[in-house]
Amino acid sequence: MSKTLHHLRHRQSQQSTNLIRRLASIQMQSNNSPTTTLNKIDPHLIIPYSELIFHKKLAENSLTQVYLGQWCGLPVAIKSLKNNDIKTNLNQFIIEAKILSQIHCAYIVQFYAICIESELR
Repeated sequence: MSKTLHHLRHRQSQQSTNLIRRLASIQMQSNNSPTTTLNKIDPHLIIPYSELIFHKKLAENSLTQVYLGQWCGLPVAIKSLKNNDIKTNLNQFIIEAKILSQIHCAYIVQFYAICIESELR
């Protein structure tokens, strides 16, 4: 293996390890209160529902739905909680948003914002 390739693999491994440690740290710092967790998110990352335009559902599981949409003229993926159990899953959703807001990696979708307003679709 070339020295450069070895260096790149070692660097990528270090970045992955650091990312895992950061994620674990954020998870451990959170508690069960959505309000407290939400207060830890930069207020500039919280956007109103009216700024989102939903186009097409891309995926769905038992807790969330992902849509192709637009925000501020940009094509985006919009992940939303299903209405059936919002209170139970809101804290986890906010923790995920906080984690994603701190990650800047070419291999992970860039997080732009979170909307916590409820709107029936």
